[in-house]
Amino acid sequence: MQRIATNVLSDRNALADVIEAIGFGWGQAVQLTVGGLMGFMSGVEVTLVSSIANDIGRSMDLTRASQALPFMSNFCGAGLGNILSGPIGDTAGRRWPMLLSFLGTSIFQSMCAGALNLWMLIPLMFLFGLSMGVGQPPYCVLATEMVPAEKRIHAGFWGNVMFMLGSVYAGSLIWFNDPSMKVLAWRWLLTVGAIPAMLAFPIAYFFLYESPFFLALRKEYEEARKVLDGLRKLNGNPDVQTHFTPLPQSRAMTPAQERTVESDSSETWENLAIIFGSKMLFTTLVVCVLQLVGSFSYYGGMYSFPQVLPELNMTVSPAANMIIGSVAELPGYLVGILAGMYMSRKGSLSLSLLGTAVTLVVFAKVAGSMRGEKAVGMSEVYLQASFLFFRGITSITSMVLPLYVCETFPTRARTLGLSVAISFARIGSISAPMAFELLSSTVGSLMIFYLIAGLNVFSAVLVYLLPFETKGKIFMEDDDETKPLQSP
Repeated sequence: MQRIATNVLSDRNALADVIEAIGFGWGQAVQLTVGGLMGFMSGVEVTLVSSIANDIGRSMDLTRASQALPFMSNFCGAGLGNILSGPIGDTAGRRWPMLLSFLGTSIFQSMCAGALNLWMLIPLMFLFGLSMGVGQPPYCVLATEMVPAEKRIHAGFWGNVMFMLGSVYAGSLIWFNDPSMKVLAWRWLLTVGAIPAMLAFPIAYFFLYESPFFLALRKEYEEARKVLDGLRKLNGNPDVQTHFTPLPQSRAMTPAQERTVESDSSETWENLAIIFGSKMLFTTLVVCVLQLVGSFSYYGGMYSFPQVLPELNMTVSPAANMIIGSVAELPGYLVGILAGMYMSRKGSLSLSLLGTAVTLVVFAKVAGSMRGEKAVGMSEVYLQASFLFFRGITSITSMVLPLYVCETFPTRARTLGLSVAISFARIGSISAPMAFELLSSTVGSLMIFYLIAGLNVFSAVLVYLLPFETKGKIFMEDDDETKPLQSP
């Protein structure tokens, strides 16, 4: 592997140059940790909601198809939240959608725990997912806009580690409740799982910064400099000049003081024209498919593993497997950093997608041979290895793909572009549980793993066809931010 350099520090005193000069330090660490509480909450949500379907079904006397409805409702809400976050994040800023997310998640997750029946639980799960979804794309964008270009992959690592810690927290609650995962107190799990969101709102309100790039687009130059001053102070670089050249009039958006509903609507339509224009259309469609397949793969696994693992005679309890699987994502994140530093975005995405396909085929083969049999040494080793490698490799995809999307779209349409792509990811997360239930009742519960493997191979081919390579891209460097991305 060869280090791919980043072109930074031009002759102009541009905002990107100031970010590069400030560097990466405690300032970004604080912002990524506070904002990363969004990832922590997402990890809690995914692990809990995907693990309690059977228990909700038993407590409410539901059929197998009906017990998937709360899970699907939650991800439908998250999908709508992702869509709404695009216009909000590109007009009102990256910070406010995240604050709304923290507050709404704490409220509606707690209310889900008190639902009396399925028809009360479904809308509450929808609102829970909506609250979560509205803050996710803005956090991804904010993380990339706070750091130097070479450190964007590290920012992705930070967010994914917070997601992993959220999964570990939720998995620990499940293990404390019932290590076998056969009878879970789902109301208690949702209530205790809402505590991080309750704490995140006041912390983020007082300590989370707005993106300096967004502030510059809105001509709030003094506010942008205050953010830069805060970063350089914590980084120990007081001599760095935070005055930057204002954007050309053609680049800036409506000043914050002059924003109206009409201006926001007009800018949103202009941003849609950018991401679905002739230059970006193919890339937009491909990243949407990649997000759909990546989400179908991850959430399909998160829903399927808790259903399949208890059927196997294993020496490790299913709950312990889920915790170990969450921790296994950490090595994947570390490999993701190396991939982001030493590989192209397209190359690392292709390899991670193909690796995901291999791990799922191995898991399905070994799980099929273990059914009805006692745990056999090497069989369980292969099973555990494929399960852990799946969690690790998908974590690489979850780091690189959102970063690629953020780097592809121009600054003014970045949140909208990411929100559109992630909204397709919700199609994958919504359809995954129903696909598992339908396949389980027809051709067997292991068929879902072969389906996911095939989709990942197809996605690797699409990555090869992408026209843009974004490694080393500088934000807001010229009037056409897609100009330096064209692959040779």
